[in-house]
Parts: sequence; C-alpha cells; structure tokens
Amino acid sequence: MAALAIVAVIVTVVLLILPGGSADKGVRSAGQPTAAPLKADSADSTDSADGGTTSGGGGGVGTAAGFETPKGYAVLTGGGVSVAVPKGWRASTESGATTFSGPKDSAQSVVVRKIADGSLSALKAAEQRAKYDDYTQVRLGGAEYRWPAAEWEYTYTASGQVTMHRLIRYIVAGGQAYSVAVTSPDYDWSDSAAGVRKAVWGSFAPA
Repeated sequence: MAALAIVAVIVTVVLLILPGGSADKGVRSAGQPTAAPLKADSADSTDSADGGTTSGGGGGVGTAAGFETPKGYAVLTGGGVSVAVPKGWRASTESGATTFSGPKDSAQSVVVRKIADGSLSALKAAEQRAKYDDYTQVRLGGAEYRWPAAEWEYTYTASGQVTMHRLIRYIVAGGQAYSVAVTSPDYDWSDSAAGVRKAVWGSFAPA
C-alpha cells in the first residue's frame, strides 16, 4: 500500500509540471495577450484622393472660413469677392463685372456682378428677358447655401454651334446681392467643370 501511495504522489507531481497541465493553462490565459497590440499611431483617418489625409467628420453646407483650397487651385479676388479657381486662371473687371476665366480653349468662366435684388423673383425676371439660341431650362428655384440664394441653370447654343451650360446663382451676403455665373461647354459640365463649381461655391466670400 505504501508503494502505491508513493507512485500516486509521483504521478500527480509530474502532471503539474508538464506544460499541458491545468495549472499552466490558468497562468497563460491570465497573463498573455491573445493578439498583438494595436500600434498607437493607428488613427481614425483616411488618405484623400488628392494624396492628403483627412479625418472623420464634416458638415453639410460648408462655410468659406472652413474651406480648404484644393490642390491645383488658387484663391483670386476681384469685384469685391474672392473665389477659388484653377491655377492659371485670370481675373479681369469691366463694366461692373469681374470675370475669372480659364484658358481660351477651355471656354470656362466665372462672372461675378453686384446686383440690386438677389431674390428668386428677380432671377425669374432675368430669365424672361434672356434670349438664347436653343435655350433649355434645366432648373430655376431656391438653392441651399450658407446665405440666401436662388439659382438658374440652363443650356444654349453659342457661336460655333457649341452647346454651353450655365448656372447663375443669386446670393445675398452681408447686405449685398451678387450674381455668380459659372459657364462651361456642356460636354465638360460633369467633368472638369464640376470641380470648378464645387470650388467656387465652397470658397465664395465677400472680400
């Protein structure tokens, strides 16, 4: 009997010492991580399409104060306002209108005028007075913007039988009404001209 007792004690000691024993399992589960820890620089950010880095968040209709000029664009000032347009564009003022124009072969432009009435009814009246070849209204109504605004979008045929696309937005900012007309060839409206419009509306501000 004494010999059996000694054998039992030896078997118990061996089981406790082996790595697969229950005692070893308890120590490992309490003291070792199951996966490698995340690096501290794993921030909640994403690479933007233009190569920069943007963090989460963002608002709805932006403000000029929070607008970030896109790469390849520059802010120009003229006619009492400032707008972001592609680099290489020029600003000129004549007869009360400031024109921000792109390369001649692009046929793109942004024309800003100070006006007396920036209401939707005034914009509708302007449409009634307009005369264009092959005129087609796309939209005429109120616009969601950081200031009271209305807009009129249409297409027409210019000289050379080129279909042009224009969006005129009436804006009332700081007690002054403005007419901002963005024009491009219709074939470019949803291409490079789309970025121009986004930059203009995002950056527009009284200078």
